[in-house]
Amino acid sequence: MPPEDPASPPGDGRASEGTPGRDQDLRFERVGEIVGECSDRLNAGLTTDLDRIIAEHPELAPVLAESLEGLRNFKPAADRISRGGDNKHPGRAASPASNLLESLERSGLISAPGRDCLLRQLGEMREIEDSELARLLVDQKQLTGFQAREALAGRAAECVLAGRFHLREELGTGGMGTVYLAHDTKLDRPVAVKVLAERGTNDPGFVSRFEREARALAKLSHPNIVQAFDSGTDGTCNFLVMEYVEGSSLADILKSKGRIPPALAADYAYQAALGLDHAHQRGLVHRDLKPSNLLLTPDRRVKILDLGLARFLADHLQDATRTQEGVGMGTPDYMAPEQFRDARNADARSDVYGLGCTLYHLV
Repeated sequence: MPPEDPASPPGDGRASEGTPGRDQDLRFERVGEIVGECSDRLNAGLTTDLDRIIAEHPELAPVLAESLEGLRNFKPAADRISRGGDNKHPGRAASPASNLLESLERSGLISAPGRDCLLRQLGEMREIEDSELARLLVDQKQLTGFQAREALAGRAAECVLAGRFHLREELGTGGMGTVYLAHDTKLDRPVAVKVLAERGTNDPGFVSRFEREARALAKLSHPNIVQAFDSGTDGTCNFLVMEYVEGSSLADILKSKGRIPPALAADYAYQAALGLDHAHQRGLVHRDLKPSNLLLTPDRRVKILDLGLARFLADHLQDATRTQEGVGMGTPDYMAPEQFRDARNADARSDVYGLGCTLYHLV
């Protein structure tokens, strides 16, 4: 069987005919498709690197370069209209939607195939408003509602961390930061991403300690501890990537259903104690154990959240205050007395104290 034509999709049977004339026809057909796609992008006001496109198709390079030459000085329809170049609608303002689409593509929130699909749907409709375009992308499931709102506010780039983690929904906010449901595009799986509240620092020591703490967390593996996968820094944003676990915190359950039956509460505390014991044996202390840091899954498994982050933030706070005494770290209702005096005094016994306070609150 003759080899497949590299210009044709594998398995479509077009290259199997193997005749030189047919191969040439297929190449011209592919060149026409590429030129059409480039024209659509340029007409929508999207940045298009023609030289890069030519380099990506070396087998078509001579013909493709000649065909794309006429697009180098191409002006999008919206630009021609805004300059009075449209006789039917002189002086019409350019549509801002193309700017939104370009920012979404630049951030990586929408893919090239998704963009092309949208451009074909829009056709000649260039006066669509930003809000309409965002709603269309949500309807097509190319964006979530959260991403659409962020993009409309000019924060599309902030929805992508390290070029890999796409923030899809805000799950909750606390003293240590905000947790998002995200999609790991590299491993194609849902994850939870905690963006730490400490932002805007250029302190190398801060980043170094955070990475060291994250590595220690990643070594923990226990069914009653939320697994940490990765950590990173994006600009001034420090984040921790964890397993995504469906469920509700015990704090939310207390708010919605009230006190928990003693037998169940004891079981939840016992599961949390197993997770704490695993962490303590490896030198990690939680320092902020409370109902909102205990997650209950649909199968009634308790998982500990934020393990180790309190110590990291306490260390950073003490550095910032020149290690003054009297600097505490934690939630007062669940803090051991020694933590009020100095967060550095907290150890495994402080976590046991916090767990006891939590159990008391549950019942």
